[in-house]
Amino acid sequence: MSKPAPGAARVRPHDRRQIVYLHLGTPKSGTTYLQNVMWRNRDRLREHGVLYPGDAAPAHYWATLDLQEAAYRGHVYPEVPGAWDRLVEEVREWGGTAVISHELLTRATPEQAKRALATLDFAEVHLVLTVRDLVRQIPAAWQETVKNKFRVGFGRFLKELQAPEDERGRHGQAFWLMQDLVDILRRWAGTVPDEHVHIITIPSGGPGDLLWRRFAGLVGVDHEQITPPEVEANTSLGAVETALLRSLNRRVKDDLEWADYERVVKHDLVPQVLGGRPEPRRIALSGADLEWAVGRAGEMLAEIGGRSYDVIGGLDEVTPAPARPAGQDVRHPDDVTTEELLEAALDATRGLVLKAAERERQVEDLRRRTHEAEHEAERARQEAAAAHEAMRVAYERPVLRHLAHRIGQRKPVVMRLMETAVRVRRRLGRGVRR
Repeated sequence: MSKPAPGAARVRPHDRRQIVYLHLGTPKSGTTYLQNVMWRNRDRLREHGVLYPGDAAPAHYWATLDLQEAAYRGHVYPEVPGAWDRLVEEVREWGGTAVISHELLTRATPEQAKRALATLDFAEVHLVLTVRDLVRQIPAAWQETVKNKFRVGFGRFLKELQAPEDERGRHGQAFWLMQDLVDILRRWAGTVPDEHVHIITIPSGGPGDLLWRRFAGLVGVDHEQITPPEVEANTSLGAVETALLRSLNRRVKDDLEWADYERVVKHDLVPQVLGGRPEPRRIALSGADLEWAVGRAGEMLAEIGGRSYDVIGGLDEVTPAPARPAGQDVRHPDDVTTEELLEAALDATRGLVLKAAERERQVEDLRRRTHEAEHEAERARQEAAAAHEAMRVAYERPVLRHLAHRIGQRKPVVMRLMETAVRVRRRLGRGVRR
């Protein structure tokens, strides 16, 4: 049987049982991109019979933290308690195909994975891993670590990754917990058949929408019917920018709580300022580090290839090259000079000043519109007071009041209008007294 073209929709036999695709990650493999596409197109997905549950964009993140009974960097989001069960209940009520997606699911313990699968026992669960080659993953994962307020250097990070399992530091342990494909599936796929485990590969230099085409085809959606808009992925920084951010982390480690850091640094400074610097120099492996990573990737992929998992794309697409492509402008972040850091810091300062000026203009515009609204409200109160006074004077004139009652006795409509006028007068009177 011929293999379908990459990204082509795959036709499944009719099955009345509900299917839930549990997208586990891996981190830095396009997960944020896919989540943004599905969140922004959730209504269109529903029209095509696929639910992306949740009432807010971070709903799957909150649910993952709830499943793992975890905080993040000491911060507990108020939405987390009960979030996993709420998400699962929405999927249950939907009754059709659904997708749950967050890359931190890769770090679940066997017990947590077992609990997640037990809560989804009403459905046929399929596990999905999106995968890039390990040589690209390592620099990306270190950069993400720095963007999450950590201060570890790239050299030390690499040493922790290469250390024996029982000698790894916390960064090495965290990396392999979320990047060791064999171990992730060992924790998650104990009761899931191999044919319900899907590996979507992401080749270097492929079309920008290839990942969405392959993912959409897997869950039964025609990618041509839901064309993803331009959505932001995680911002990638160069060696100099990441080194500057690491230096900043050392300065603010005790001064900025995670919630403030996440808002001001991770979601503002990084994408809006540092990520906008021209011609960033890439972070890449070389020498013995590159040789080790190529060998480690080969071991993982050989074990994955020996199973009957459904590979969408090809493991050859994520098999790293043994040598770095010629002509790449790369830099080891630990070798960044003081002059380079100063130049980046000046660019960052300029960006922050421009953003502060723009926000000040926005605040001033808000003040102006608030003042105009207050002025309009005051004018409305004055007009209401004048109307109340006019009604009071007219109603208290005996001749007019007697005439109105005489007419009202003969014309019920007039009487109802009079009663309405009295109620309005009383209401206006209360408004004026306030």
